[in-house]
Amino acid sequence: MKLSELKTGEKGVIIKVLGHGGFRRRIIEMGFIKGKTVEVVLNAPLKDPIKYKIMGYEVSLRRQEADMIEIVSEEEARRKRVLYWTIFVIAINIPQLFFKNIFIEGF
Repeated sequence: MKLSELKTGEKGVIIKVLGHGGFRRRIIEMGFIKGKTVEVVLNAPLKDPIKYKIMGYEVSLRRQEADMIEIVSEEEARRKRVLYWTIFVIAINIPQLFFKNIFIEGF
């Protein structure tokens, strides 16, 4: 989903900033980085620009710029975070369980 697709009052979590060069650097310097939550404060009547709240301050972006930022809903980001941690914990414990059985049972 693109940042520009959110409606007033909705929130999303940034997963990717597209683009390159000066545009990408400027957007990242404003705080639009992976993992940050963004809220739509106001959609202009003619659809451009859009006011967002990120990291405690408000910033306006053109719709074209917001199209370059990919987001997911807060709920989906939360689910992915839990899934990643579960996989991480399992990955850490598999070698311990494997080697524990080798030393107890032998080859």
